[in-house]
Amino acid sequence: MSTIKDFESIKKSLDDLSPDYIIDSSLYYDRYLRFTNMYPKRSSLAGLVGYKTHEPGITQFYTELFDERLGYTLINKIPKEKDDVPDPEFINPTIVIFKKN
Repeated sequence: MSTIKDFESIKKSLDDLSPDYIIDSSLYYDRYLRFTNMYPKRSSLAGLVGYKTHEPGITQFYTELFDERLGYTLINKIPKEKDDVPDPEFINPTIVIFKKN
């Protein structure tokens, strides 16, 4: 787990390393993007209810990565989104692969 909390430090580390691919699992990124009711301090909406997000830099990193604003393009998502994927998510996590532009 990263100890870097602010977005600019994360982005600089990404620029310095300049990996050709980023591969990640929903077991990790969902805690910053999806499960706002389980991790309210990490919610991008947390500011609306009067408290600051716990790790806003990591939340911003994943938001911008998935919006393809960091110079990476989502090239594969495993499994593909289907209605028959079992829930809860830890049984069958989604793996995402981003390629550097």
